[in-house]
Amino acid sequence: MEDKAHLLLNRLKWVSFYRVVIAFISLILLIYWKSKLDIIPESLYFIATLIFIFSVSIVYGFVISRIKTPFILIIVQLVIDILVISFVVISTGGVESPFIFFYVFVILEGGIFFSKKGAYLASFVNILVVGTIFLLQYYSVYPINKLLISRIIYSAYDLFYSFSILTLEFLVLGLLVGFLTSETKKILENLEESEARVYDLEYLKTAILTSINDGLIVFGEDSISYINEPAKNVFSKIGNTNNVDTFSRIFKDEVQIIKKEQKTLRFERAIPVDTGEVLWLNCALSPLMSHENKMIGVLLSFQDLTQVKMMEECLRINDKFAFIGKLSTVIAHEIRNPLASLKGSIEFLRENMVIDDENRKVFEIVTREIDRLNKFITDFLSYSRNIELNISKIYLKNLLQEIWYELMFSFENKEMFIFNYEGDDAVVINGDPNQIRQVFLNLFINSVQVIQSKKGSGSINVVAKETSDSVTITFEDDGGGIEEQYINKVFDPFFTTKNGGTGLGLAIVYKIMQEHGGKIIVTNGEKGAKFILRFFK
Repeated sequence: MEDKAHLLLNRLKWVSFYRVVIAFISLILLIYWKSKLDIIPESLYFIATLIFIFSVSIVYGFVISRIKTPFILIIVQLVIDILVISFVVISTGGVESPFIFFYVFVILEGGIFFSKKGAYLASFVNILVVGTIFLLQYYSVYPINKLLISRIIYSAYDLFYSFSILTLEFLVLGLLVGFLTSETKKILENLEESEARVYDLEYLKTAILTSINDGLIVFGEDSISYINEPAKNVFSKIGNTNNVDTFSRIFKDEVQIIKKEQKTLRFERAIPVDTGEVLWLNCALSPLMSHENKMIGVLLSFQDLTQVKMMEECLRINDKFAFIGKLSTVIAHEIRNPLASLKGSIEFLRENMVIDDENRKVFEIVTREIDRLNKFITDFLSYSRNIELNISKIYLKNLLQEIWYELMFSFENKEMFIFNYEGDDAVVINGDPNQIRQVFLNLFINSVQVIQSKKGSGSINVVAKETSDSVTITFEDDGGGIEEQYINKVFDPFFTTKNGGTGLGLAIVYKIMQEHGGKIIVTNGEKGAKFILRFFK
């Protein structure tokens, strides 16, 4: 009901506006021609009429702005319009008045305000009013103004003829206006329904796209035309989410395949991010088709598998931890104790027997191998044993420099290695000093050994970055990196590519980081392996 009243009010404003415009233009023209041709002595009569119409329209405009139910005002306006037009027609010759066509505006207003029924009713009222004016003119009830007519006496035939023509015109015009307003109303209603359906569909589409947790990206002909919020959130980890060229570059080859072959493509994609980690995405690319079955774009939907991949990796390594935990008990009892007996027996024989130089070398070899085996068991047990942590604050730069200084004393060609640190001198991490020392010592040893085996000399760079919730340490050497087939196995216990290696150094690093609630990942940098450690505050 309120919508209908609002619609009528808007129409009333427009009708009042064009009435003011028409009256104003007519008034200007009349004044102009009066000044040029002073042949209308009664022109002041018309000027007063136009001023009246102009004033009434202004009053309408003032009243319209202050009412909420315009129905009564519309009825009053139509009645006043009929009376004013009738007054002008009577004053300008009745049946021969040149202004009798003004009744057309009443029919138009009836159709505008009340659609088909309003146009029909206005036509009927016009016929009654004009018929009454003609009868009054025929019986000379009012004096005829000679201003704009050629004669003042009419026969019944003249009046009947004019009345018939006008009646036919009013009826045809009423039917036409009624039909047009009725069709216009239907069109507007259909348009409103269509707009409502479009709005509902748009709202439904928005609700669906908002509720979907999967990332969605639509590639158009030349650029990306749509990115939903989950996609923006995922790709915010890459660094520059505002640069859509980043997305186009990452999936350029796959998008071209879809555009060429028009088939769905599923794949997993590993994307390096600014923190040095890897973003794993499970992707599906599909062609977007129009209703004409023409491809209008490519839709990429994806799920972030990063956490799943990390959990799978943790479970895989933890399974090995569980097995090693059981194995360590057997090793400690069944191997280490006999080794101690063997070593003691060898030492006893060497001290109490007279042996030559060749046998002495054999004893030394046996003793050295027993020590090496014992060290392996010690490392293994320290790896498999749960250690109670004594957490304290550790100044990172001081610890790294101390470890590097001690380590270089064990190398004869220490001048062949360079250590660089980039970061704030005051960076502090929370951890067990002995365990964290073991982490960095193992990483240093691993890098030095790789550099020695591949190029003989090189450098190790450590970059520390601190945020409000974590400290990220990037440990990178220039030893050539890790083969892609091995990069997911470097933290596995007993996995090694070095001759004589135990495969426990990096496994111990991983375990210590896990016990500290931190994270460590490995990738290949520009010149060598890159280990990224994150300690949370």
